[in-house]
Amino acid sequence: MRMKNGQRYDTLIIIIITSVFLVFMMYLIYPLAYSSILASFTLAALFYYAWETTKIKEANISLLQQNRIPTASVGLFINEKNEKDIYLKIQNMSKFPLTALINIQFLIDDVEQTNIHLAYSGGAYWNLGAGESMIGHFDRTPFYKNAPGWSKGMYEYLTTGGPGDSYAKDAEERGASSNMKFILGVYSRNEYGEYINYPPRTYKFKILPFRVIPSITDKEPYWKYNEKPGWVLAKESSI
Repeated sequence: MRMKNGQRYDTLIIIIITSVFLVFMMYLIYPLAYSSILASFTLAALFYYAWETTKIKEANISLLQQNRIPTASVGLFINEKNEKDIYLKIQNMSKFPLTALINIQFLIDDVEQTNIHLAYSGGAYWNLGAGESMIGHFDRTPFYKNAPGWSKGMYEYLTTGGPGDSYAKDAEERGASSNMKFILGVYSRNEYGEYINYPPRTYKFKILPFRVIPSITDKEPYWKYNEKPGWVLAKESSI
């Protein structure tokens, strides 16, 4: 069990007080050997002080390294007032500024759709101060444009309400049956060169009621926090 710094100082004070009391008792009992006993206690106290100081320094370095980890909290949500609007909230949970790249794969019926949003395809940096949070919004409807089973008329009705009600039923039925998924990738780093590659998270879009639901998968997640994802390496190589 590891002691906190406050507990270490309490222990050190108790040892010093006990040592002073023992030296005083030795002086009363063995006055002739007092100098030798005092020197022994002094050396022991110096050794313990050096050892304890080293441990405290190591604990402080470890704490600093932990605080430098660019931890970010990220989640996808739906705007309850507008079911077409999906928003992403990201918060810097570390004690230092960080920058993050967000990459979202959009799949409809397991077919990946083109990501037209720069901020959500690893193309833009999200810069956050310590403890700061940001919210970004995007419209889900453009991803239905080339999706399986969606005609031009159905897509126009979904996005603009036109060309009329003739496609309304087909669009609503197709929208209800379409399986829309978001696969969220997050990469964050800071000025100290520390970075984290988070395991991807899957969200499913549900209609009636409209929800974005975090999903568990049958695939074991990777634990490659210290490896840059391929989409980040591709961005860096293009700069």
